[in-house]
Amino acid sequence: MDRGGEDWRVYQTEHLRVHLYGEIRSQAEKICEMGERGYARAAKALDFDAAEPVPFFVYPSGSAFAETNIINGPLGEGLGGFTEAF
Repeated sequence: MDRGGEDWRVYQTEHLRVHLYGEIRSQAEKICEMGERGYARAAKALDFDAAEPVPFFVYPSGSAFAETNIINGPLGEGLGGFTEAF
């Protein structure tokens, strides 16, 4: 995936497919661990286990997130994330 010349990398964990680019790639291991902990908490609370790895995109800054093109339409001010219905 290309974001204006940025080179995305994908890291596979047990439950997630973590997409990172830019300087945050140096923190990939930590981000993947935190993502897996979050997944475990949500899966337990919702009594749910995804059949396949969940795409998880992490941006290096708020402005980079605001420029995303992985969803259609503008992102509202103050929005820090989004999800897709099952």
